[in-house]
Amino acid sequence: MSTVSGVGADSAIRALQAPGRIPLVAVRAAAALPAAGAVATTTALSIPLGCEGVTFRFTATRAHAGGKVKALPVWTFDTVTAPETALDAEDGDGTLPLIENPISITPGAAETTRSVSLEVPFGATSVQLQLYEIGSDLAQPTTVGVHATGGR
Repeated sequence: MSTVSGVGADSAIRALQAPGRIPLVAVRAAAALPAAGAVATTTALSIPLGCEGVTFRFTATRAHAGGKVKALPVWTFDTVTAPETALDAEDGDGTLPLIENPISITPGAAETTRSVSLEVPFGATSVQLQLYEIGSDLAQPTTVGVHATGGR
């Protein structure tokens, strides 16, 4: 028989007792985003069977006035990965372009916390965030940490 003990054991036990739930977990430790608007990714969050929603809690502190953080959810469906998107009208070449729907976070000089809840698309097995900064001074990136939880 397996035994769960140590740090996080209570969370692991609660997760086993509540199918479809994701206990609060850090998917990105608080750290500065890459400079010049480069993309940083969070740890992938596994979506258990029966989980219908995920809530991300962002904590951010800006390094300069005017900076904003964008977070693009990327859902994985078994072996296929797709950014959170909406279909636009058909292009002239017959293809359907994809329009990204990023989450926008506007941090203050002091630490700012924002929570965003997303519905889990049918069949999704994990989600990961692509984080990047937009603003007037990309040489001074914002510090961002992200936690996630989920359930029915």
